[in-house]
Amino acid sequence: MNAAQTIAEGLAGAGCRHAFGMPGGEVLALLDALRVAGIEFTLVKHENAGGYMAEGSWHATGAPGVLLTTLGPGLANAVNTIANAYQEQVPLIVLSGCIDHSAAAQFTHQVIDQTALMAPITKATLRVAKGTAAHVVQKALSIAMADPPGPVHIDLPDTLALSAVEVAQISALETERGQWPDGAGCRLAVEMLRGAQNPIILAGLGAVHHAAGPAIQALAEKYRIPVLTTYKAKGILPEDHPMALGGHGLSPLSDKSILPLLAASDCVILAGYDPIEMRAGWIRPWAAENAIEIMHAANDHGMHGAAVRFVGDVGAAITALGGPDGPVWPDGEPAAAKAELQRAFAPRPD
Repeated sequence: MNAAQTIAEGLAGAGCRHAFGMPGGEVLALLDALRVAGIEFTLVKHENAGGYMAEGSWHATGAPGVLLTTLGPGLANAVNTIANAYQEQVPLIVLSGCIDHSAAAQFTHQVIDQTALMAPITKATLRVAKGTAAHVVQKALSIAMADPPGPVHIDLPDTLALSAVEVAQISALETERGQWPDGAGCRLAVEMLRGAQNPIILAGLGAVHHAAGPAIQALAEKYRIPVLTTYKAKGILPEDHPMALGGHGLSPLSDKSILPLLAASDCVILAGYDPIEMRAGWIRPWAAENAIEIMHAANDHGMHGAAVRFVGDVGAAITALGGPDGPVWPDGEPAAAKAELQRAFAPRPD
């Protein structure tokens, strides 16, 4: 699909069925893509009216409102309704066209700094770059719906609207909070781990904050699940523990052993994991549909995906997971990776 279609399909996947606004030449590809994706477009006489109608669609359906504007004056016309959405905590996706940076450097007609205009009145303003449309729309929806909800601006350069994009990974948009054992997400996570053959735990700083070490160790020991950590979470499992694979994220040498293990896992349990410590090689290192994310604080970074997301007590959520029904890692990949790491980091003779 092209970038415009990817954005439209992402909105449709989040339940959006209506969009409002005034189009211009720079957003005609988006306008057509919305129609194809099953999102009805309503033409309005002024962008402010479109924004308020989009807010009404959110109240009526529970899906984020969608406002479409052209570049420059079109987006500027919508400032009042976007600011209202920001103050009234309305999840509003604002789609605007723009010209690419190279053209903006030598062209002035209707060109304003749209990011600067939107910054004070949105939760985020995101610009689509080549190949990033799927990530951008997913991130925009996640930010817009996260507490407190609010407007997010997506700027799509006209030169990229028809450009091809990669297929997006599946990732949960809904993040559960509260008492997780009562949630649908917890039930799905339990089933994911129950059927897993190659589960692995990745613990981060949130597990340290919540003193989740005992819960992680109990799960690892009972079901023989290997544990790796970020550097700031080192020690959450003793380094000499049979299930410990050590700390990772900044060493290309250790990545050679650990990243293939994450890619091979059919159930990655993220226990308070925050990728702020990780190098670029840790962008989406596992299949999103195989990940259970248990967070101490909500995130919208887009470094990885997950089928289930929960914000709450990390240790209690780990305990609620149960475990696999059968033996894990029958081919012994974690032990092989551990041996590779020991060889790679063995003391060198003088």
